[in-house]
Amino acid sequence: MHPEMSLVFLTVLAGIGQGIFILYLVLEIILVGTLSPVFAYSSLLSCIALQYLGAAASLLHLGNPQRAWKAVRMWKHSWLSREILTMGGFMGLVHLYLIAMYFGRGYTELVIIGSLAVLFSIGFYVSSSMLYATIRFIKEWANGFTPLNFALSGLLVGSAIGFTLLHLIQPDIPVLKAVNVLVILLTLVAMIIKLLTFRFNSKAYVPITLKNALGVNDPKIRLMDMGAAYDHYNTTDFHFPLTDQQLQTQKVMIVLFIFVLPLISWFLMLYMNLGNMINIVLGFSSVGLMIVGYLIERRLFFIEGNHLQNLYYGNFRSNKVPNPLLTKARKGTPIP
Repeated sequence: MHPEMSLVFLTVLAGIGQGIFILYLVLEIILVGTLSPVFAYSSLLSCIALQYLGAAASLLHLGNPQRAWKAVRMWKHSWLSREILTMGGFMGLVHLYLIAMYFGRGYTELVIIGSLAVLFSIGFYVSSSMLYATIRFIKEWANGFTPLNFALSGLLVGSAIGFTLLHLIQPDIPVLKAVNVLVILLTLVAMIIKLLTFRFNSKAYVPITLKNALGVNDPKIRLMDMGAAYDHYNTTDFHFPLTDQQLQTQKVMIVLFIFVLPLISWFLMLYMNLGNMINIVLGFSSVGLMIVGYLIERRLFFIEGNHLQNLYYGNFRSNKVPNPLLTKARKGTPIP
């Protein structure tokens, strides 16, 4: 697995699991203990399973997994440490909630444990997104859309899974239509934010010159070294070649899989009397499409970021931005 795919699975699956728990806890508070135990256990176990899958995937990103514990020591300064701590805290509290529920602890005690877990979940959404949003040199990441997209992905798909489980386990629950409306609203908000993100990224860069690239105003600046004329770490691990057609195709797939096709299902389930079995099929089909769509979306998020060394090696993705180093090179100099 390529390193960025481990981060894709971590941020998407863990976020979705936490979204499931948040919806479950909100319903538990509103309905005051009238939720089906089967729905409660299904939601909690689905949440825990997704956390473990995300955590297992994240280990593949580490060069020395046995030293992973060292990553938590810089929690005062590092968003990575905060991401690990908030995810671990959330998992511990969800396990505690499951045990407390199994042994019949009181409603108030469960709500307190669940509320603490939600706080850790919010911390995870913030930490996992700020880990990239604070890298100011990569403009596709360093913007306010990053934390919004990270949080909405988990809340949206988690709510969609919870909504589908309600249809499967407790279809006569009085708040079913309200949850349906909630999923529609979350889908619409997430779609608007994603489209605005695409628009922002398309206009993130201005034409670069030697002056504004280096921050030095000197007419005698000239290229001294073109680097290696072969593939190596800087040309392979920070550059993911995509044609404009491939980029647009993936964006269309993201919009269709996450937003358009599921929205059709949510509206059909809200306004058409299709029968519960058809609603279940529509729900699970939509959830499957959304998960695939968000895996594509999160991978595109990572590979669409223009790293600075791509300027030097001629791999800067935006066609609107000329590479000043290549344009200033001597005629006949081989392009790396």
